[in-house]
Amino acid sequence: MMVLGPRYDFACGSCGSPSIRFPDDIHDAAELHCAGCGTGLGSWSAFKERARQVILEEIAKGQISATPACSDTLIVFEGLDLSAR
Repeated sequence: MMVLGPRYDFACGSCGSPSIRFPDDIHDAAELHCAGCGTGLGSWSAFKERARQVILEEIAKGQISATPACSDTLIVFEGLDLSAR
């Protein structure tokens, strides 16, 4: 069960932190936790599926193009400099 906010809000439903603590060994059944309060957020598989559903809805609404879309956040953020955010 994912303990996250509303569908487009990937923040922790308990404390509101947008930070996720990933386990060292990442696999579909790996449990994710909030980096702010430690609350369990569900499995890596469930998190990826939630992201995939959001991406598919945005494609269907014409908000993003299907060409660059990817639901695997490890691939999406690979090489992306997030330090300026």
